[in-house]
Amino acid sequence: MFPKWVGYFLYIGSLGYLGGTITFFLIGFVPAYVEAFTMGELIWVLWITIIGAKEIQK
Repeated sequence: MFPKWVGYFLYIGSLGYLGGTITFFLIGFVPAYVEAFTMGELIWVLWITIIGAKEIQK
């Protein structure tokens, strides 16, 4: 349904959210470089908006 590289960016984005949460609880703020990892979801949103998902053929 989606290219593998979109999935990899989503995985990196999820690690960005996890890292941001852990960093916030440990030091009280989240540096900008940790927040940058959450940009992986932007690629997924653009992919869905512009190209769309392919239907699975039976």
